[in-house]
Amino acid sequence: MSKKKRRFEVGRFGPVTGPVTAGTASLAVASLGSLPEIGLSPWWAAGVAAAGGLLHLAEAVKRGTTGFSKLHRCATWAASGTWTWFALGTTPWSVEMLAPLFAGTVVAVTSAQAAAVYEQTVDGRAKEEERIRRRLGLCEQWEDRIARVCRIKGVDIARHGALEEWKRPDPAKPTQTRTTGYSIEAVLPSGGHRWTDISAKKLELAADADLPEGCGVEVRRGATARRVVLDVTTVDVFSEDFELPRDYSKRSINQPMTMGVRADGSLAEVCLRWVCGILIGQTGSGKSNMLTAAVTQLLRCDDVVVMAIDPNGGKAFKPFLKPWLTGNRQGRPAVEWIAPDGGEGDDERAFELVRFLVQAIPRRAAAYEGLMDEVDDDKIPVSHQLPQIILITDETANLSSRVKAQLVELSNRSRAVSIRQLTCALRALDLGGGGIPTDLLAQGKVRIGMDVTDDKELAYLFGWGKRTPKAEESKGTGTGFVADGTEVPRQFKAYRALRSDAAGYAEHTEHLRPEVDQVTVDTDRQAWDRRWDWLDEQPVARAAEPVSSPSPPKPSSAAPGDTTQALQRLGFPGFGQTDTSPGQGAVDYDAEFRRMTEEQLSDVGPAPEAPAQGQVPWLLVRCHQAAGERVRVHMATLAEACGISARRLGELLRMVGVEPIDHPVTVDGVKAKGYETAHITLTMALIGNGQRECPREVWDAIGPPE
Repeated sequence: MSKKKRRFEVGRFGPVTGPVTAGTASLAVASLGSLPEIGLSPWWAAGVAAAGGLLHLAEAVKRGTTGFSKLHRCATWAASGTWTWFALGTTPWSVEMLAPLFAGTVVAVTSAQAAAVYEQTVDGRAKEEERIRRRLGLCEQWEDRIARVCRIKGVDIARHGALEEWKRPDPAKPTQTRTTGYSIEAVLPSGGHRWTDISAKKLELAADADLPEGCGVEVRRGATARRVVLDVTTVDVFSEDFELPRDYSKRSINQPMTMGVRADGSLAEVCLRWVCGILIGQTGSGKSNMLTAAVTQLLRCDDVVVMAIDPNGGKAFKPFLKPWLTGNRQGRPAVEWIAPDGGEGDDERAFELVRFLVQAIPRRAAAYEGLMDEVDDDKIPVSHQLPQIILITDETANLSSRVKAQLVELSNRSRAVSIRQLTCALRALDLGGGGIPTDLLAQGKVRIGMDVTDDKELAYLFGWGKRTPKAEESKGTGTGFVADGTEVPRQFKAYRALRSDAAGYAEHTEHLRPEVDQVTVDTDRQAWDRRWDWLDEQPVARAAEPVSSPSPPKPSSAAPGDTTQALQRLGFPGFGQTDTSPGQGAVDYDAEFRRMTEEQLSDVGPAPEAPAQGQVPWLLVRCHQAAGERVRVHMATLAEACGISARRLGELLRMVGVEPIDHPVTVDGVKAKGYETAHITLTMALIGNGQRECPREVWDAIGPPE
């Protein structure tokens, strides 16, 4: 460890160097002045000592130092001048003169140190008194504020309450801390007042305190029924992005899982050891980012196996498989089992996964009964040899009814055998069976709600009570509210997790990854062995051809006499060609087929209009033109160019796989929700090449310019 270099400044002396320098200077002046060639008058010593003492006294008065320090400085100058006076009259090098000089220097050093300590003590006492006065002032202000806003008189903070300031690391200065706010513990008066009465007015309290933009007040219960804690934020911590730490050290599922940073600058943590979790968030709220961050933290646990269901083809979890797939599937994948389906009519793999876990419940309970007896607990302890299983379901609202029924059964029965769930969805509503099942929501003790625009979304998740946060409290994309058990929902900002972080954590935590115990695997060996078959069944996508200049959509009709082009477009090989083999005349194999087809087409009339291959919807054309040369473009800019609302634009683009960036982007100095221009361009290429289907609703959204 390198030592910090000591800094010296000319003209600045400490309690030791100051008196020693003064004594040395006096000896030097007396030695030179007593020489016959110089003959310095003693009055010079008296004058210099008087001037130095007066100047130091003036400086001490200006700085407001203590009386003891002023006396010490004046006495030092007087003693130095007096000794020099006598030394100039005799000789400074006699024992009678050196002895008092040495003794005086020692006394001056001791006095200077005492003065410095006294000065620090007085200064510290003054700062503490100022801090107490300021704290008392804040306490009195909040007593009056609560009485004024909440109509509760007699709240006591100054006498029996408390006020504690938050000291958090300063991102701009890593070695220093900063005050980001404070916590107030208030004692409510008698009369049946509760902490929820204060919580219901937290927005009004923040407005009355005139807190800076991005700051607010959070209210939670205190140590007793009449005590309430108010967390007041004075620095907008959420204005900064928090990158996901590249920490690949070993953790355990028994420890809390860090997701991000709270409004007070502390870490936001939850634990999924014994409880299930619910994660909701509307499109663009940062839900997918939060899910990625959560999986990375689970991968650090050497006693957890992650399984997942994603009806979008496993898109949310594929980045975690990248190191395993590029390594020819050697080693263990970061996610042990992924079901890429789950919707109605297409749920075989998802149903098989959940059924596998449900069937594993009695097998695990019976096989590890002795282990539970050893630890004297009715729940299976987890370890690297016997890991906990976490099942993550994304887009849960889109799952089939039978898969949801199995998820509810798994949630109700699997706690004792160390199988838990993290359920993710856009909304926390049941919607008559079309959303998250009510029973599944009830079992979710850890609840995370990302940025929403409707109070009902948070109410369905956290309950219809005074402590439920309001949508207007949300600080935008990437922020949300989290409640662990009966804890009051508190605001936080999730770590920013990049796509590369998923692969990075998967690669660097492979040595921590446990294997699923044999008892669980033998539940259904055939299902276990074929869990990755779907990877081999996926088609290999062709590289998209770049779109230089999009052409407008031109719907085409299949007229009766235009069969050759239509049939070639449908993929009949060699149709319309003539075979001219040697020794034979020209043979048209398609002549008879063409004649019969034209006869039938003449009976049914022209085919319905369909977009021709190589064409793209006008909606994407307008978006591409509005984006221009910009790398990113705001949603509002595209909506204005298309002449539709931003909400409608988002719905249409989502139908063709174009999702907004999961955090606000800055374009032309304005920060708002937006899209990657390259994503729009790629989607145009895929639709134009026939590699991506485009719903008729998108084709008909807008027409060509008039």
